[in-house]
Amino acid sequence: MKLSREELEMQVLKHLTSDQKSVIRATALSINAEHFSYKEEGSKISYTNNLAKVIFKYFEESDGSLLTELVLENRMIAQGLSDVHKGRFLTLWAEIQDLDIDSNELHDLLMQLKQKRAISIWQDMITSGHKIMTETSLQEAVSYVNDSIKDIETELSNEPGEKRTLDIAESYDFFKREYEKQKMRPPGILSGYDEMDRRTSGFRGSQVTVVLGPSGGGKSLQLLNWAYNAHKQGKNVLYFSFELSLWDCLLRHMSLAFDVPFQELKRTGLMDEEVISLAEKLKGMQDGPYFEYDFTDSDPTPEYVDMRIRELTLTKGKPDIVIADYIGEMRTRTAPKTAKSWELHELAFDGLVKIARRHNLPVLTAQQLNRDTIKDSRKSKDSGKSHTYDQSAASGGQHIMHQAHYVFVLEPDKETGIAVVHMAKGRDAWVPPYCVRVAPEFNKIQELTPDEQIEMRAMKGLSQSEKPKTDDSRENTATRTQSYEDDGKLNVSINDESFSFNVDDLTIDDLSLGAPEW
Repeated sequence: MKLSREELEMQVLKHLTSDQKSVIRATALSINAEHFSYKEEGSKISYTNNLAKVIFKYFEESDGSLLTELVLENRMIAQGLSDVHKGRFLTLWAEIQDLDIDSNELHDLLMQLKQKRAISIWQDMITSGHKIMTETSLQEAVSYVNDSIKDIETELSNEPGEKRTLDIAESYDFFKREYEKQKMRPPGILSGYDEMDRRTSGFRGSQVTVVLGPSGGGKSLQLLNWAYNAHKQGKNVLYFSFELSLWDCLLRHMSLAFDVPFQELKRTGLMDEEVISLAEKLKGMQDGPYFEYDFTDSDPTPEYVDMRIRELTLTKGKPDIVIADYIGEMRTRTAPKTAKSWELHELAFDGLVKIARRHNLPVLTAQQLNRDTIKDSRKSKDSGKSHTYDQSAASGGQHIMHQAHYVFVLEPDKETGIAVVHMAKGRDAWVPPYCVRVAPEFNKIQELTPDEQIEMRAMKGLSQSEKPKTDDSRENTATRTQSYEDDGKLNVSINDESFSFNVDDLTIDDLSLGAPEW
């Protein structure tokens, strides 16, 4: 049922003066007096707006009481309103009380109110944005437009009819309906690693996945390979590189896609015919999904990431997956000037989490391990404390562990070219440690064959079993503990099974493999 602004605001006001639950529900949807703006022809005053202010304010001050006509009159007297204004407020009150309403229509009415507010913000954005640009600067205009778009998204964030309560005893129909909806969900974006994909069902919207690793330990290479695998599945990829130039990004991509040694590309040592051949291959990638690299060293912020997602959505189509490489290079415009580095990293990561949820996109990112923290953890013998690797060894690590959906830790081995991937956190899945072959000369990370996997896991002392089970063979939630010992090893215990790896290997600065840093 579509109503005029006057009719809509009048009906909502009737709900707000008739039922306490209506005020609570409106507040929960961030409805306030700003959503009421109807003005009679020739009037400069919105009486519905002022009445809404009194309703919400009195409800808050009186600890949940509804506004009455008597209270309204006393408020008008206290404010010294003229007889003309008092008369119009009382007339409006009488008109509202004469309305017939249906409590079942409240949610739809509130959503209509939010939509009209969104339209108003849009209109103001167009006119005011142009004025700001001409009178001040383009940068301030862009900032204003971005803030306006966020406000519009907030207004449209709740779908009409969304179910917000659930009684288990009455959930029969809900279960059947939702189960069928879940079956129809699009599959997640596969990582390219069978074991990981089988257990996690791939990268899904609103999830943030973090890779932890030492300097030069393969973080960027892992992100690149995941992104490349997504692109091969027909997905649009937006890749932010806050360290590498666009030229280096392109060379790494070509090395991975066309099996060309990176150093040959980097040193421009190719024959003319090879250059022509590679250029033609690039031209052949014009059709289909995009893989867009974005490099910025002047504004590596979540706000910039958000802006670029919006721009691409309008010009090329919405990205299916976003990669931000990496958190340690990011900052945020909202951070105070006195913020420490770990605070900046936490705020930047929070921004990525909001982006994932706002756009319903999987976001992949990385953070560098802190070598000093690792060394300090190894010296904690006399403190009687067991330091947790995944929460303390990275700047903002504890915060990342709390907010991320998945966290993986890379353990590189420069001698064998084999890296072990440990899951440090899985919100809804557990992936046992697995080994991958790293070929930095081709910017490639490959999953080992099943036989190779068994051999390498045995060699590195990793558990080769499935997730531990109880005595009756039913799966049980794994209990994981991690600590540093004096022998320089990181010991990880998952229920009754244990594995360990050398901390020294996690503190290398360069892998010296005749190729770019991992």
